[in-house]
Amino acid sequence: MSGIEDASLFQQNVRLALGSTKVNKAIRKSILDPNEHVKFQLYHNGITIICESAKHENEKIIIDNYVVVNGAQSITTLYNQRKNITENLKILTKIIKLNTNDVTLVKKITTNSNNQNAIKPRDLQSNQTIQQRLKKEFESIDGYEFAVKRGEILDEGKVISNEDAGRMLLTFDLNEPWNSHQKSQIFDEYYSKIFGRPEVNAQRIILVYEILSVVEEQLDQIDHKQYAYYSATKYFLLYVISKIMQKDEIGKAVYINKLKIVLNSKELNEFKRIITDILRNNIIVDLNYFLKDEKNSTFDYKKVSKNTTELQSLCMELLKDYEKDLKRAKAKSISEQWKAFKEQELAKK
Repeated sequence: MSGIEDASLFQQNVRLALGSTKVNKAIRKSILDPNEHVKFQLYHNGITIICESAKHENEKIIIDNYVVVNGAQSITTLYNQRKNITENLKILTKIIKLNTNDVTLVKKITTNSNNQNAIKPRDLQSNQTIQQRLKKEFESIDGYEFAVKRGEILDEGKVISNEDAGRMLLTFDLNEPWNSHQKSQIFDEYYSKIFGRPEVNAQRIILVYEILSVVEEQLDQIDHKQYAYYSATKYFLLYVISKIMQKDEIGKAVYINKLKIVLNSKELNEFKRIITDILRNNIIVDLNYFLKDEKNSTFDYKKVSKNTTELQSLCMELLKDYEKDLKRAKAKSISEQWKAFKEQELAKK
């Protein structure tokens, strides 16, 4: 069947090959042992193909306009090990002839057929309209790719998974960093409120991704190394930056998509430099002092990171210190630095 190499054969599958999983390793092991070929059907659940037409001619089944909705792992592994296949290796194949535009039925068949690796909420949303729209939008922006399916291989730019996008937007837009660890809920309970908003588009996701990348680069400035590299810490700092932006004239303009900087590399890099400056010289400095304070000696970062009240309180402390730095001219606001940048650009002209 065509479409194995570029995975187009599996376009309606909820997930792709998933790489070197336990299931794929077991399939490969069975293929490499010729003595196991005759038993292959005993181990394997089979392959499910949906096609628009199918006919039986001369002991062959001829199909057209087909997709594999279950069996991406097996077919990919078999393809990669095709030199080791013998005539004894057979696979039960279910061919279903139906109108592929019957989305509801196709989805039911796909969902119920996939049971070798557990289906996750993210898998079920992978072909959903919003995810496909976002993926299409990313295709028109150079340097970035959007991964909506597990096992998807992308290497032509900065790859942003929709799972990571969900966690970022939940923190930056919805201001809920305490829920950033609940990855399973991003495509379930939280899905509509994260992705279903009109302002969520490729540029929005890229903006938050680039701001988070700045945060990640500054994590080593946190003295408490266990907290620095705890998975939820970067989302907390993203939350603090979100709050700072919403209180600043230029920051808010970027935040509400009024000032679009993503497609202007010079402006995007300058904005990232400003966020770096605020993090490095203000927010993280104050965070380090907070963590060193004796009254915070029992600071349980894992517990705090999931506690709404405590995380909001810590954020407020950092924001107060930042506002004091602004008033004492120990820090420059986003607007101050942005206006200075624009004046320099104008002077160059």
